[in-house]
Amino acid sequence: MAGHRLTSQTVESESVLRELIGEPLPVVCAKIVARLTPILDEETLLIPERPGNRIADSLRNILVNPRVGLLFMIPGVTDTFRVNGRATIVTDVDLLGPCAVEGKVPKLGILIDIEEAYTQCSKAFLRSQLWDPANFTDRATLPTNGEIMRSIQGESFDAEAYDAARAERYARRERFY
Repeated sequence: MAGHRLTSQTVESESVLRELIGEPLPVVCAKIVARLTPILDEETLLIPERPGNRIADSLRNILVNPRVGLLFMIPGVTDTFRVNGRATIVTDVDLLGPCAVEGKVPKLGILIDIEEAYTQCSKAFLRSQLWDPANFTDRATLPTNGEIMRSIQGESFDAEAYDAARAERYARRERFY
């Protein structure tokens, strides 16, 4: 296998990886299980698909490779929860019915057969200071979505109209559920 075009120094086997980073501690491995407390059941998650931009990157990826890794975060909490498993796209109304929001049942969902589930330590969030408000970026210092679209589409693109129409759709909660 060829390395990345910018370097020939790549890690291509788990034995080399382990030489560099070492083995996980037994206490870390002990937290990995193949089940959860009951949700649908101890070995299955259902994630309802909510309307978005319809590009469907994740859904198309699942059709090609059903192996998924999910990372659950709670704003302000530095611990995370990881689930690895196999995903299937489902349209079963009996399964999706309880996921209705504002009276709208999702058209489809992602059913995940859990292979591993475990908590992950806080180190990455603590190092990044992700939840520290002092490090939050002031949204006003960044380009708007309309300005980004103008940089892609060209100067004739009306960024202000795009941003205004988007704000109106969001205020109406259009296609939220």
